[in-house]
Amino acid sequence: MSKPHDYDTILTRLTSIIHRLQAGETLRVPQLAEEFGVSRKTIQRDLHERLTSYPLVADGLGWKLLELEKPN
Repeated sequence: MSKPHDYDTILTRLTSIIHRLQAGETLRVPQLAEEFGVSRKTIQRDLHERLTSYPLVADGLGWKLLELEKPN
């Protein structure tokens, strides 16, 4: 069986992070790094560069989606 490509791993990780953020979780870099078997720098790159289209905010020691007000 062939080894998955790097982009498969990145896509899986980013999809999981996005799903969890949309579910309202506050995510911490060290826990994500351990869970996905990558460095903290990789997770920070995900949050600061790869997920820039999402309104992420620091919440204490973690990251979450900014709750946007819904129009009336």
